[in-house]
Amino acid sequence: MNAGKLNAISQYIPTIYSPTLVRLSPSIRFSLLKYFTNEIREPLAKLYERYAVDIVLTNSEDESFQWNFMIIEVNPFFELTGEGLFESEEGRKILNGEAEMEYPVMRVQEMRTVDGTEKQFLTTRREVEKELGVSIF
Repeated sequence: MNAGKLNAISQYIPTIYSPTLVRLSPSIRFSLLKYFTNEIREPLAKLYERYAVDIVLTNSEDESFQWNFMIIEVNPFFELTGEGLFESEEGRKILNGEAEMEYPVMRVQEMRTVDGTEKQFLTTRREVEKELGVSIF
């Protein structure tokens, strides 16, 4: 993010698919921009020129559109900052405020994904736990 400007919004865990999040993302985007502008932009500008903020939506099951946000963590933004759903050359341009588009850009996982490596790891882990006699509750 550039100082004073919200460039990008990404869900924290990019592999999780939530139809509710996909459906409500325009409303969340608008409300998060309002929250950023009215509540946190000025205080954050005192810390860093560029930053990444982890924010949790605390009423995700409530569709009243009165979204509540809570800051979890603030970090300086630099080349190793996590990119969420902006992992690409185009995504890096968006994060840096260099793309020709309407900001903030919000991305959410729009389809169910399965990481074969992760699935294989979990299968192997269960086999090893069974072999070792580990009880799974």
